[in-house]
Amino acid sequence: MKRSYTVLGATGFIGHHLAAALRSSGLPVCCPGRSELHSLAKKDLGHVFYSLGGDNWAEDPFGAIDAHLTHLRRLLECRGFQSLTYISSTRLYLGATGGREDCPLVVDYKDPGRFHNALKLAGETLCFASDRPEVRVVRLSNVIGFAPRGISFIPVLIRDAILTGEMKLWTAPDSAKDYIAIEDIVGILPRISESGQCRLYNVASGKSITAESIVARIEAITGAKAKWHKGETVIFPAISIDRIQKEFQFEPRPALDLLPAVCGQFKDAFSKRTA
Repeated sequence: MKRSYTVLGATGFIGHHLAAALRSSGLPVCCPGRSELHSLAKKDLGHVFYSLGGDNWAEDPFGAIDAHLTHLRRLLECRGFQSLTYISSTRLYLGATGGREDCPLVVDYKDPGRFHNALKLAGETLCFASDRPEVRVVRLSNVIGFAPRGISFIPVLIRDAILTGEMKLWTAPDSAKDYIAIEDIVGILPRISESGQCRLYNVASGKSITAESIVARIEAITGAKAKWHKGETVIFPAISIDRIQKEFQFEPRPALDLLPAVCGQFKDAFSKRTA
């Protein structure tokens, strides 16, 4: 059977890079828009990557429910796919005692991101309720890559460093998270979708990096200065990647080594805008 793919959420950061990587390998990729989501039940979707979601859940909670759950439910009911991989997040491990796939999870009601976490947990639960082993969940770590419109920690820092020469920090220097290259993600996701033996995988680097280390590297690359404001220390548990290392011989790139190339991409993009 010829391989084909459907990427839901292809306008987002992960979906865009994933669809581009599949196309560059000569593989057929369908990227339905929001207006097409209601008609997917009638199509042969091949290997589906479910990356719908968004960062505007606070402004549009009902839209976020549709993105994370409603369309997912329809796909699971119609079964018109060869495999389905639901893109979740390692943010679910915040407050947990560990970062393994079988670790019990909690939703901290003091966490500003609790609604997003609850949606991801609900999406995962829907997937695991399916009796099809080819319905899988991937918990992605924090991603390093060229995201000019990104609102997460690293894109904002790089953008400020290049455009203003100053990075303003409202987190404690010893806060720590796991980071992974977008290239590693788009390389491993198709392999999981086609041959994964488990139903849940962490896709991460397996190593936590402090905010201070990231800021220091960006300072060295760009010449910008950091201005630290008093902030809370947030430390995620170490994310285990034993499962994908054992099954796929997965070896992620060192996260800090990725920053020079990403900063260069930002500089090039901003220089073209002002040219």
